[in-house]
Amino acid sequence: LYAGLLPWQFFARAATSGVGSVLGNSWILSQVAFPRAVLPVTAVLTGFVDFLAGSVVLLGMLVVMGHTPGLHLLWWPVAFAPLLFLSLAAALLLSALTVVLRDVQHAAPYATRLLFLASPVLYPLTALTGIVHAVVAANPLTGALEAHRAAWIGGPVDLPLLAVSWVVGAGLLAVSAAVFRRLEPRFGDLL
Repeated sequence: LYAGLLPWQFFARAATSGVGSVLGNSWILSQVAFPRAVLPVTAVLTGFVDFLAGSVVLLGMLVVMGHTPGLHLLWWPVAFAPLLFLSLAAALLLSALTVVLRDVQHAAPYATRLLFLASPVLYPLTALTGIVHAVVAANPLTGALEAHRAAWIGGPVDLPLLAVSWVVGAGLLAVSAAVFRRLEPRFGDLL
């Protein structure tokens, strides 16, 4: 359970912290000139510190339970990269949209909760069947979450599902960065 919850918490914190990162620091944007993308990126990176601390706790839990991770832990960076891409994409996109559409900051926590239900956090993907399995498998977070769980606990990594997370994560990050850059010149007028 914790092996699925840990990467989810990283993503959820990045999305919810990133959504208000630009709007919440509007006072500094009018005082100092700096790349505004630093604010949502910083929100993601501070969550990474918590994620690393949680990973140490997870390692301790596994050792106490008599399950020492082996070579399958080498999958961890491969599983974490798309999670980082998706987290950065969410933070950049939501922070830029919040400046333009203030209601985004109120809708983001609800959207995150819905995404939680459509992600294999509390359960493995193999526990699902039929249309529910197809819907959860279509979630771009699924491949990263499942690979993270497999890296810590062992078991097969679903490479096509992980590849979808990589491709969609990289694509969304590129789109989110482009949207942020396009909206950034309007921030001064809207804040």
